[in-house]
Amino acid sequence: MIRFRLLSLALCQLILFSASVPFSGVTTASTRDALTLQFSSAPVISQDFYQVAGTYDAETLEWCTELITDVLTILPEEHANAIHDLTLSFDSSARRGLGGDNTVILRCVDMNPEELVAVLVHELGHVVDTGLLDPFGPGEKTAFLDRGQPVLDTDPSFQYYSASWADSEKRTGSKWEFVSGYARTNPFEDFAEAYAAYVLHGPLFRFYAEENEVLAEKYNYLKMTVFNGIEFDFASETTSKGTYERVYDMTRLDFDLESFLALRGLEDS
Repeated sequence: MIRFRLLSLALCQLILFSASVPFSGVTTASTRDALTLQFSSAPVISQDFYQVAGTYDAETLEWCTELITDVLTILPEEHANAIHDLTLSFDSSARRGLGGDNTVILRCVDMNPEELVAVLVHELGHVVDTGLLDPFGPGEKTAFLDRGQPVLDTDPSFQYYSASWADSEKRTGSKWEFVSGYARTNPFEDFAEAYAAYVLHGPLFRFYAEENEVLAEKYNYLKMTVFNGIEFDFASETTSKGTYERVYDMTRLDFDLESFLALRGLEDS
């Protein structure tokens, strides 16, 4: 799972098929304070929205698309709608996920539901980072490069990157400023891992933030800049992790999938 670079993918080697499934109505997401905010859901899985790569069976395809729909209806509409191209891969040797700009490739085989959801959320973090958050005006070039192009200081992501990075490769902070070992790979993975932690492991992320000022800054950045004040708080199996423990990969950390998916059925309060 690496940051997706659209121009370098050899998709011409894949056999692509268009498909569609129905989409259902309006959903909500809970906040830490037990408030609810309603999202007016757009068709996130609709005709011609996704493509299928490889040989698949109808049952597995339905399972995968329904799970993706459930996840995307829980998250903010603008995040889901930032995905313009979605490819579902049925190649068991392919990477679990690739994401960036407005494109996601997600493997639908040889992953359990929890892992598939976590990989999808991580890859959506890349899309939000590089495909949704745009510079708010003309700005100066920074030391961060996105596909060879300098990130401007007016890009909202620059604020996040600069908390623990001097440029696209050099870290400035300790390992405790990151939610996972994989987040230390580069600023783009830092963002995506934190995005996944925010959505799927909110109590754990807040626990880490209480012990580290930089992680507190990153959490508050995601809360205010990316999620407009929404926080995720559901039954979790990870809240008791020790202060100085870090998994390498947030997408492999257990969480309560049933409790997370229950967020899609909440009603306004």
